[in-house]
Amino acid sequence: MPTSHPLHEIFHRTSYRVRLRRGGVAVIRVGESLPPALLNTLPESDTPWGFITACNPRGQTRPRESNRRAMHMLRNALREQAPNARLCAACGALGSWREPSLFVVDASHSVLDQLMQRFDQLAIVRGRGASPAELHWSRWVQHVMDDPT
Repeated sequence: MPTSHPLHEIFHRTSYRVRLRRGGVAVIRVGESLPPALLNTLPESDTPWGFITACNPRGQTRPRESNRRAMHMLRNALREQAPNARLCAACGALGSWREPSLFVVDASHSVLDQLMQRFDQLAIVRGRGASPAELHWSRWVQHVMDDPT
């Protein structure tokens, strides 16, 4: 996706907030390393992690109850496909907008990518250990951006 596209800017400006077990919040930013409070939760230095939601498929606002059901299905899918993964409550935030999400530790990027596609998400934020957080676009978004007609 071109870096000049409005979606690119929106996702880069978003704060990816993770609720910490002992209170407080750590914020993930695209292009930056995980904050120390989250790095300390990784079992190994190259552990994969991701930030994902099932809310508002394809960026279309859905009723709260639909989003709750979708998040429940996402949690179940993660427990099934990545039974050793740890899930932490999270929230994507930009201005007054908030979207329930999950910070997932120790699920492969391929599992996260499959779930992004399954739940019709535009993108996920993911990384490995202390490497910078990367924005990973869905195939659907890549297709639309390559051929907007």
